Amino acid sequence: MKKNQAIKFLAVLTVICLFLLNSAFSETDTVYYPLLPDSQIKNVIFMIGDGMGLTQVASARIGALGAGGKLDMEKMPVTGLVRTHSANRLITCSAASGTALSTGYKTNNGLIAIDPAGNKLKTILEACKEREMSTGLVVTSPITNATPAAFAAHVKSRDDEITIASQLLENKVNVLLGGGRAFFIPQSERNSEREDDINLINKAKEIGYSYVQAKEELAAVKGNFILGLFQLNELTTKPPEPSLAEMTQKAIELLNRDSGGFFLMVEGSLIDWVCHDNNEEEAIRQTILFDEAVKSALEFALKDK
Repeated sequence: MKKNQAIKFLAVLTVICLFLLNSAFSETDTVYYPLLPDSQIKNVIFMIGDGMGLTQVASARIGALGAGGKLDMEKMPVTGLVRTHSANRLITCSAASGTALSTGYKTNNGLIAIDPAGNKLKTILEACKEREMSTGLVVTSPITNATPAAFAAHVKSRDDEITIASQLLENKVNVLLGGGRAFFIPQSERNSEREDDINLINKAKEIGYSYVQAKEELAAVKGNFILGLFQLNELTTKPPEPSLAEMTQKAIELLNRDSGGFFLMVEGSLIDWVCHDNNEEEAIRQTILFDEAVKSALEFALKDK
């Protein structure tokens, strides 16, 4: 085949492939979720794709669905954009951005729910607790990582995960699901990240938490306070662990028993981590896993109104 003929053939083949991809969706795959009528808000689900911008969303959509598809997060009826610089850096970190999302105030990189002057900032989770709402944090990173910490802890360094672990329990967050067991087990145990002999898992049990560390245990657990730590550090986001969507569904099930309403933050933490590694394929997978959790939350919201 001559060069010009080959180019024309590839061009036609590309158009055909794109047509087939775009025509593979039914109308329901791309229709927007409805904008619900104004009503008294009872429950709040705050979902964060860590390090996720328009590029990650577009890559995941095209990679998983084709250019004509829509992720569930793209089918939400309202979209907005925010500036992400921190108080002292053009490029934010998860501590400063998490604090901005949890408190409404910009702060310096590295600070957790503390302003640049060192003052504690009230978080939305704490404000909801004051209204006697149940609260939860669900992540794929260690539960002590910067974003979840910014909702229920106050420390001068995001690296102080030992203190963060204690503060999460002291704040009596009802549901804590993610990784980070290494920050809860005493230094005498293998792979511990602690520098003391405190066993925070035992302390959690003493103050009323049910502790789980496997998918089957999570599915069966009941109670008002649940601590689920499924890895020493970040999750693998692969079986036999519970998926982010499954953890989200379980957290909603547990928290929705409270007649006073609930606040739940869910983070697709590893989108950011794999982007740091320039791992395009895994960035798409992590964004899709996060979008599956978004779908779970949206389905609840539509039913619950």
